[in-house]
Amino acid sequence: MAFDLGAARSRTRKVQGTFEGQTLNLEYWPHCYSVSEQADFEQQLNDESRSVKQRLESLGEYLEKVLVCWDVILDDMPLEISKAVIQTLPFDFAMFLFELLGKDKAKK
Repeated sequence: MAFDLGAARSRTRKVQGTFEGQTLNLEYWPHCYSVSEQADFEQQLNDESRSVKQRLESLGEYLEKVLVCWDVILDDMPLEISKAVIQTLPFDFAMFLFELLGKDKAKK
């Protein structure tokens, strides 16, 4: 049987982490970025000619694309996964999300 790349790309993974004593559950697409997209993302993130704001916006775009769902609420209301919402997250929490996904992907 041949390897089905489409099936691999559409597969999601669930991950759990703890931030500030609270448990976060999320689901993401570990294989949604192509080699070219990943290279572009890393270049944007590391390009020192771009402002810090521009580089962090790239992080928000990355999280928006890979996250499927999460159980994050604010004032008892669920937060949608969007670049606009991600840009309003506390910086440490956004970095926690990025690192949590990276650690999970590295387990394979």
